[in-house]
Amino acid sequence: MILLLCFLPYFGIVQELEENEYDKLYRNSYSVGLHFNTKGWGLYGELSKQKVYKYHHTLSLQVSNIHHKKEFRSATLTPARTYYYRKINSFLVFRPAIGGNLKLFEAVRENGIQIELKWKLGPSIGLLKPVYLEISKQTGFQNFTTSERYDPEVHWFNVIEGKSNWFKGIGQSKLELGIHQRTGLNFNFSKEKDGISGGEIGFLVDYFPAREVPIIYGSANYKLFTSLYIQFELGNRF
Repeated sequence: MILLLCFLPYFGIVQELEENEYDKLYRNSYSVGLHFNTKGWGLYGELSKQKVYKYHHTLSLQVSNIHHKKEFRSATLTPARTYYYRKINSFLVFRPAIGGNLKLFEAVRENGIQIELKWKLGPSIGLLKPVYLEISKQTGFQNFTTSERYDPEVHWFNVIEGKSNWFKGIGQSKLELGIHQRTGLNFNFSKEKDGISGGEIGFLVDYFPAREVPIIYGSANYKLFTSLYIQFELGNRF
């Protein structure tokens, strides 16, 4: 009886290991997905490595655009070439980050749902690209179209044919450096033990200390951008 009592803790540990085998077998993971927030949308990727039970360290990269809250589309004869009125720059942000994932609820069964609390912190590397539009011009009796950098003081509605190719003017882009932080809840619905299939909801903050980022002409621009986001992702654990 005494020997049995001595070995009871051992049997408990073994049982716990068996119940958590789902997690013990897969200490690393990768995932990619689509990211949508209230300021724009983009792509996302993450690598994670287990450091202690229920906690992973992560490396991630997110790329998305940032829209100004006062942007609105102006109609053109060709719907596919509509442009944003008074938008003089496009703003694309790269967000490399370190972070962590804390398991709140484990998927202990094959069809279970795993829920994690995630946080990310890192630089915001902004690419501020000037907007180019197709402008209608006339020389004598000849009409033609040329691509010009958008100037709301010069280019009126009646001469704008639509937007130019997005890559036009990329050589004139400027870097805007800042910092970002992201916190969210992640849900993994995958039926496979080594699979990741789910989504994430949360809150994202970008801050660019050097200046107010000039996106819209003749309107207040901002250093601080806050947004709610939803993310859809696929991946594997190994």
